[in-house]
Amino acid sequence: MEPMALPNVSSESLHYIIRWCEQHRDCPAWQEEKWWENKRDAELTKWEKEFMAELTSETSEALHDVYLAANYMDIKCLLDKCAQTIADMIKEKSPEEIREIWGVENDFTPEEEEAFKNEDPWKVIFDYQERLEKEEEAAAEQGSSLAQA
Repeated sequence: MEPMALPNVSSESLHYIIRWCEQHRDCPAWQEEKWWENKRDAELTKWEKEFMAELTSETSEALHDVYLAANYMDIKCLLDKCAQTIADMIKEKSPEEIREIWGVENDFTPEEEEAFKNEDPWKVIFDYQERLEKEEEAAAEQGSSLAQA
């Protein structure tokens, strides 16, 4: 068997991934499209909960690294579990609390923050969607004018 290079995976993340895979060795294939039908026995569920608690015990950095490594290595069940853990961590948190959890620096000015707080989130989405549609129309028009020339 030839060695496989994993340039995007740290040794610490690989250690966690090996532990995860060893624990899930006898599990049936993960059904990503029907994740709710994936069978879990109580012992495995308990182990997964302890595993995720270990990943997040000191900082969120280990969880982040394992999440990226699971994505790179295409380990769907671990990727899904990391994503659910991340979602649970930020659920019902303020932007400031989320920045603290993930160590993200706030680079907005107080004026920009105030503007975001007062802005209608649906308007932002609709404006963005409208801008994308206009860009697509412009690209289509440019493509048709090039075809005619």
